[in-house]
Amino acid sequence: MEASARFTRMANELAELGAEAVVVQGARDAALDEARHRDLCALQAERFGEPNPKDYVVPKQRIGASRSDTRERLLWEVVAVCCLSETMNTSLLSRCQELVKDAELRSTIHELLEDEVQHARIGWAHLAAERAAGRGDFLADALPLMLEASIEPGFLQQGESMPWNDELYDYGELPHAELVGSIAKRWIRSCSAASKRWASTRRRAAPGSQNRTRRAVNDSAERRMLRYSPERPRRVSGHRSTHP
Repeated sequence: MEASARFTRMANELAELGAEAVVVQGARDAALDEARHRDLCALQAERFGEPNPKDYVVPKQRIGASRSDTRERLLWEVVAVCCLSETMNTSLLSRCQELVKDAELRSTIHELLEDEVQHARIGWAHLAAERAAGRGDFLADALPLMLEASIEPGFLQQGESMPWNDELYDYGELPHAELVGSIAKRWIRSCSAASKRWASTRRRAAPGSQNRTRRAVNDSAERRMLRYSPERPRRVSGHRSTHP
């Protein structure tokens, strides 16, 4: 329920700071969505043999620099959670939906995907409003920290220890190498687009701000992910390709 609690808190803080009504309501709706997501995923986990999946509790962590004021820290969190993570989730879920054959999983993935699209839009709408008001200059320097924090320790090294067979495609699973490559390419593309949007919505653009944001993307995401390029498994039989 960590995601649900996060969106509930974000909605309250957004309301207190006078964010647009559509953004506040979107965050409140997202809190309900995330509670439903937990139940949907728990059902599938139980179906495949995971005992008591609802017992797992993710540690609650506040995103953003503790030295920032409430508005800046909230913007940091909204960008990290919605603009980056939720946008990335939509890309990955779209890829999984292309592959999955299992009917129950397909239905679950479709429902999750529809919600994740809306959650991403919350972030982009709030970011646009804040940038139009001349706020958020710190994001250019914060972006590499957001990207670093988004990659769990050991994620890039998991591939060697994870067994694989092509039947997993039918359940919406991706080989580790394809997963890493997909995240890298789509995230860098999203962040590069975001850097242009941030710069274009500034009232008083500081010299070099857009280039600084682009460098942040390259120095963080490319360094950590695009250099990971083992040979990716190809599906031997069937019509699907592992390369998006």
